[in-house]
Amino acid sequence: MKKILSLAITVLMIAALAVTAFAADGDNVATTATVTAPYCSSWETPTAINDGVIPEGSSEEAANGTLRYGSWGGAFANTEILSYEWESEVTVDSVGIYFGYNVTREAWVSGGGLYIPASYTIQYWNGTEYVDVTNGSGYGVEADKINVTTFDKVTTTSIQFTFTKLTETELANESLAAELVAYQEWLDSEYPEEGYVATIEDILGYRGLGIYEIEVYEAAAETTGGGQTQSPETGIGIVALAVVTMFSGAYVASKKQR
Repeated sequence: MKKILSLAITVLMIAALAVTAFAADGDNVATTATVTAPYCSSWETPTAINDGVIPEGSSEEAANGTLRYGSWGGAFANTEILSYEWESEVTVDSVGIYFGYNVTREAWVSGGGLYIPASYTIQYWNGTEYVDVTNGSGYGVEADKINVTTFDKVTTTSIQFTFTKLTETELANESLAAELVAYQEWLDSEYPEEGYVATIEDILGYRGLGIYEIEVYEAAAETTGGGQTQSPETGIGIVALAVVTMFSGAYVASKKQR
């Protein structure tokens, strides 16, 4: 009986390891990419997003000096684009984004600073143009975690992220409208002859994005010992069959010894 119990424990451990292996994420290939950021504040750095360093939290206090990307004071549009480019093709199927902030979203909408975007899209270079990934699932915008998005496997030399800062509702927010009026009054007083007209784009630069890390995960090749591709479900099924077979054999052997 002790032998059967020992065998059962061994088999279960093997099964757990096999399932874990099939479920593991692929390697993060972002660290070998070149980062492109149209604008980054002079005291921040775009290369922070692929340096492999993730802080303990998304707030400036929790991050405790961890390098980040930030766009306060210069990205005068409601969308901002960051991209990775590799020297050779990579095959990937998911990304993970760790956002950062130094103000609450309420304070950000009414006055600026760094915060998490309202939404984002992910595209890849197909050799001719950037196109959306398909069957994307995730697109989280939560603080203090890696927001993972999975999608159909793509082979590419570049991944592009487009972040939308304000929702349509926030763009129509009364505080923004009031800020725009105040900015127009300032323009009129400082440059009365020029006739400048304030637009929402003029003040969007003060609503910057904060990002500590963007990981891009390689699509793991799942193969059997003979080199044949095998799905996780198939692998788990094989493990389950092995468990049943070994228990059956152990039971028969035990009966024979009695």
